[in-house]
Amino acid sequence: MHKRILLCYKNFSDDCNVSHIGLGVTALYTSKSLIQAGYMAQPLAIFGADDLMAKLKNFPGPPVTHVVIMAQFIPGGWLQKLSMSFPMIKFAQNCHSNVGFLQAEPNAIRLLRAAIDIETGSTNFFACGNNERFCNIISDMYGKRIQFLPNLYYLDGTEPIHRPIWQGGTLRIGCFGSHRIYKNFSTAIAAAVEIGFQLRAPVEIWVNAGRSDGAGAVVYQTAKAWTDNLSTVQLKELHWATWPEFRRMVGTMNLLLQPSYTETFNNVTADGVAEGVASVVSDAIDWVPKTWIASNDDPKDVARVGRQLLQDVHAVRDGYAALKHYRDRGLQVWEAFLRRP
Repeated sequence: MHKRILLCYKNFSDDCNVSHIGLGVTALYTSKSLIQAGYMAQPLAIFGADDLMAKLKNFPGPPVTHVVIMAQFIPGGWLQKLSMSFPMIKFAQNCHSNVGFLQAEPNAIRLLRAAIDIETGSTNFFACGNNERFCNIISDMYGKRIQFLPNLYYLDGTEPIHRPIWQGGTLRIGCFGSHRIYKNFSTAIAAAVEIGFQLRAPVEIWVNAGRSDGAGAVVYQTAKAWTDNLSTVQLKELHWATWPEFRRMVGTMNLLLQPSYTETFNNVTADGVAEGVASVVSDAIDWVPKTWIASNDDPKDVARVGRQLLQDVHAVRDGYAALKHYRDRGLQVWEAFLRRP
């Protein structure tokens, strides 16, 4: 039997074909990975449950067999209505955040718990999480194992894994991502300043700008406070652009810093791998080589790992192997889920 999968994410833009958020990227690259494996899959931007309901009633082409909602934004009543209205479709709601990050989204926790209850009383609905640690703790908390459905990152085999190491000149360090407290940009910026000072090199520290993300103003002002009036440090802003444009900018960096307090995957680190740039990360991003991991509350340790990666000719190759391993294992998990009766 054919499998046709829709990966749905909330559309925050006026154009249904454009999303500048991580969930849109995740839906796109998971779809491309499934297509590469021989499945029919596509990302679908939706404004809400009623929009999804209307689309499913008249969706062109072969019948849809699976609908995966990439975050908690559809109320439980609507999830139940969708599963009952389309009994031949398997529905899944995939939690996009780990426990720590959900502190900023208490309603997402409520929607997750509603999804767990709906699965108990349904034959075609599944509560899911995109991180194994998250799925395990939910099982231990509520006695109900939820399906692990990881992010998949598309790799075509032509990625630049033999990038030359930094050999002096202006050092370009990217601290990219949405300006949320849990991304720990203060530590990243402090570490970037230290790297430049220790290497006696001028530094450009690049951050995203032009979009409010919760505590965005505080995060940006923190970055300015660390870097103002330093003659050898420039804080540079990359306004939110299309994802291909962002990827190209990532490829111009010498190093990325992503010491998040909590994550389930981290697209920016994967984008860096695909563009031939290594990242310093925290242990929350557990698919990377161990040599990329630093203490998330110690800028000195982040700087130490960063200096090492700048001089490691094999760093990107190691990161690529780790990402490919994660993707290949994740694809096996997805295939097992798609085979479920």
